[in-house]
Amino acid sequence: MHLIAERGTITRVALVAEVTTRYGAEAKFHTCSAEGMGLDMLLGFLLGRGKIQEGPLGLSMDGSGQVCNH
Repeated sequence: MHLIAERGTITRVALVAEVTTRYGAEAKFHTCSAEGMGLDMLLGFLLGRGKIQEGPLGLSMDGSGQVCNH
């Protein structure tokens, strides 16, 4: 979420490339309520919870999604 928030809007392809470069292709992610997710699963989770949105320009946050800092 921080990467999306920093960019404002980012395409899924660009996000996958940046995450792979920073954390590796096999990186696993967690949220406050779920763990062990690959990037595709994480994006589905965040989209389903309304934390991020996907539009014609890519992934973004509308400001209403809470970003935890822990």
